[in-house]
Amino acid sequence: MDDEDDSLDTGTASTWYQDRDADGYGDAVRSSDACIAPSGYTDSDTDCDDADASVNPGAAEVCDEVDNDCDGDTDEDDALDAASWYTDADIDGYGDYFGEPILACDAPSGAVADNTDCDDSDASVNPGVADYCVMATPYEIQTGVFAEGDILTVVGLVAHDDADYGFHLLDETGGAYSGLWIYHGGDFVAGLVEGDEVMVRGEYTEYYDLTELWVTDAADVTVLDSGQTLPAPTVIDTSWLASATTAEPYEGCLVQVESVSVVDTDLDYGEWSVDDDAVIDDLLYTFEDTLVAGASFDSITGLLYYSYSAYKIEPRDADDFVNYSAATYSDYLGWETLDYGYGYGYGFRNCSLYWDAVGTPATPCPDCLWAFDVAMSYDTSASYDDGACSSLTTDTTYSYAYSDDYYGYSVLMMEYSGTWYAWIEASFDGSTFEYASGYLDYPYDYGGTYPGYYYTYYWAGEAEVY
Repeated sequence: MDDEDDSLDTGTASTWYQDRDADGYGDAVRSSDACIAPSGYTDSDTDCDDADASVNPGAAEVCDEVDNDCDGDTDEDDALDAASWYTDADIDGYGDYFGEPILACDAPSGAVADNTDCDDSDASVNPGVADYCVMATPYEIQTGVFAEGDILTVVGLVAHDDADYGFHLLDETGGAYSGLWIYHGGDFVAGLVEGDEVMVRGEYTEYYDLTELWVTDAADVTVLDSGQTLPAPTVIDTSWLASATTAEPYEGCLVQVESVSVVDTDLDYGEWSVDDDAVIDDLLYTFEDTLVAGASFDSITGLLYYSYSAYKIEPRDADDFVNYSAATYSDYLGWETLDYGYGYGYGFRNCSLYWDAVGTPATPCPDCLWAFDVAMSYDTSASYDDGACSSLTTDTTYSYAYSDDYYGYSVLMMEYSGTWYAWIEASFDGSTFEYASGYLDYPYDYGGTYPGYYYTYYWAGEAEVY
């Protein structure tokens, strides 16, 4: 209306649409022109069913054979409650475990709702066949979801190149209960490398409390992909390895200990220890540098293994050892003895000589842990000599060194005219150095008829090296 005429001015009116279901969207076929919206009308004409407030352009599409969002299509793949379907290529009624889900309200051709088929190319392999395609994760196996003897199929990442008897399998998530030892006993060479994604079928066993999947056929290890990135190692404390409560969650997992020092360099069988007596083992890799008690690492990474009632870290290669810093030695303090005897009686001694030994660092010996110039001070009060050893009862000096790998032996090295020579076998645990050589009451036989004399010639020594 204008100021001088109370009739409708159609030039300024708007078109409004009836909204019977009050959902904010009007019916395009029911309209009215007016300057302001009449009651029950709206400016939208996009409602495709104005008798149902749940149907309009702002509604979510659901699987109900209704065009809920008024886009002209019914039950599209993006429907809010669209189901997941999986390709069933071998038409055995089980969908592909590794396939991407197909979202749809109704099953697409060649697809089923199940996705438990671990080999969708072979109709004879599926969960309906005994011992096939019982899919499991390391977490489920490690936490007791399955029973020993179950035949399980696991998918994961190979943590290291295949070892002589098996390999570790990791879930890509990492963390506790994310790893599993796969044992094949050398029955076949899987030829796997770190980063392979594999599907493994085997029997779940607890081998002396080590959780493992036992595989007996190379056909049960299938490489699905390669070059995958492993999960980051979980940082644990060395003290955790002493208790099953704290160590068991990480059995089979990739772990790392930080800022550790060597405690014992030789626990036999390729094992050695760091802080809290945490064991480092050589199942997968042998540390190549010379180990010295007190030496330190910024970190050591490896798979947590269990054998002979102990948890052990299994490094995979040299890169798993970060910043090895060997200890240096500047003091040598100990003693040395010589026993000599040649007589009829067992235990006979002509002399038992004793020296106090004090060393200062010497010219380095190649491939030795340390070298000292050792001053030997003869101790008359602690010695006995009947004259047979009088030429030795003096102070003297030797240059001693220690090598823990002289053609496979740990030996005491002696320097002579500028050259180091191996003298006798020795041992060093990082602090205590010991050596001994010779005979103690060795029966010396004349003519093979009877022991004529007992012969003793025995050097021995011990020192604290630090």
